Amino acid sequence: MHIPCAQITALGTSLSGLAHMNASSGASSASQVSSELKQLQSQLKGLKGQASGAFASQESQLTAALSEVKAAAQGITGGSPSAAQLTALATALRQLKNVVQPIVTEIRAACGG
Repeated sequence: MHIPCAQITALGTSLSGLAHMNASSGASSASQVSSELKQLQSQLKGLKGQASGAFASQESQLTAALSEVKAAAQGITGGSPSAAQLTALATALRQLKNVVQPIVTEIRAACGG
């Protein structure tokens, strides 16, 4: 099966960017995370069914991690989020980073990046 490297590489770049965001700036972080999540969801939708092998098996892990980040970001509203909300977002981003690192490594290997 053909690996859509341009799409996968763009996804890897977006994932890396989201995974390295800092939750400490509060509502602006949540807004930025929400924006990045929309872009990622669009990219993932375009790749569903095209990925094979390791990419396909990691899709569910990635989807679950993204859902956690989305839930944490949605919990932050207004200008002054609580410490617990920021901690939840930071934890979700850290978990996403753990899921993303091996995926990005595989993307680079598969697509020569």
